[in-house]
Amino acid sequence: MIRRTSDGIDGWGVQNAGVAGFEGTTGQLPITTTSLTWTTGGGIPAASGQSFEYRLRIRSSTVANVYGPWTSISLTPPANNTLPALTSFTVTPNAGYSNIALAWSGNISSIPQGRYEIQTRTSTSGTWQIRRLSDGSDGWGTQFAVDPAYAAASGQIPQSTTSLTWTNSIPAVGQTYEYRIRGISYNIANVYGPWTTVSVTR
Repeated sequence: MIRRTSDGIDGWGVQNAGVAGFEGTTGQLPITTTSLTWTTGGGIPAASGQSFEYRLRIRSSTVANVYGPWTSISLTPPANNTLPALTSFTVTPNAGYSNIALAWSGNISSIPQGRYEIQTRTSTSGTWQIRRLSDGSDGWGTQFAVDPAYAAASGQIPQSTTSLTWTNSIPAVGQTYEYRIRGISYNIANVYGPWTTVSVTR
């Protein structure tokens, strides 16, 4: 299929490649155009293990059946078992347990649209939840990790952030809380690295 040049969305059969009205599609790229950047839509693989193929050729916009041979490539998102674990993750309460400092390091640049995801639970057998990014309060199920409506949650931590200080999600006396972190793709389903988990007992 040919695609919209601006973002790769929509799709039309190749018979439209030289038809008037389709000038904004990949079937009629100006000869001065040598690159495109797509960030959304049907032109990008949407899940781990899904492969997309792309092909390019030179063709005449005015003379029928005048074109060169295709040059083709494929793109497959990385498999989960090839993604890196973080190299360190610490969770340190202050002396009075009024806040906790979370800090981590590790390169997730190989993950497409990579983010960090932190989840917590209030016991060693409890339900994992993402939390409010600013202070660790509230809690949502992990299915919201890449939902744009939850951009302020700990499932979507920017790559530039490597530490947080929370005043919530802190164990009380006699409790053990667990915290875990991984790299996750924001825009490709089921692309993520392994968890690194730590516990804090008060």
